[in-house]
Amino acid sequence: MRKILLLVTFALLCSIGMAQQERYLVFDFMKVADDMENDYWETETFFEKIHEQRLKDGEILGWDLWSLKPGGSEQGYQYLTVTIYDDPVKAMANGDVFAAAKKAYPNMSDAELKAELKESVGSRELSKRIFMKVIAATKDNFKMDVGTVMRMNFMEAVEGKFDEYEKAEMELFLPIHQKS
Repeated sequence: MRKILLLVTFALLCSIGMAQQERYLVFDFMKVADDMENDYWETETFFEKIHEQRLKDGEILGWDLWSLKPGGSEQGYQYLTVTIYDDPVKAMANGDVFAAAKKAYPNMSDAELKAELKESVGSRELSKRIFMKVIAATKDNFKMDVGTVMRMNFMEAVEGKFDEYEKAEMELFLPIHQKS
């Protein structure tokens, strides 16, 4: 079933400022047990340098870590990572994380990196992964700083009416969001 996330893509991608370039997003929803919060933060701190390397290498266009609110293990997911690509093949392949890790941490041995990557898996559960293609976005200079709050609306078009739904979003709602 085809899911459209226009509102979130407006917020996430306006800050990239790459008009007309196709963009693909990968949303990874994470479950983190209450007793694993500290371990998860260590994991994301470790991966932040890897994502910075992936950006330098041109593998990705951007990466964000979001805390979902309200939090807690009863909600289902506590965190969301968003990785932005310029190529659907790159988005589906998820890249060579180990190669990026070697560049990001040149003083660590292969064994140390493998151990760190393996340990990171235990700090969270990747519960859901969603692949998306941006089909429309507002045009502005919005900069999304750390601490930005976002509302995400998941829209599901009626089977067989995807084109009608996209047309309504672009003709009715896109101008409203652009004006905002």
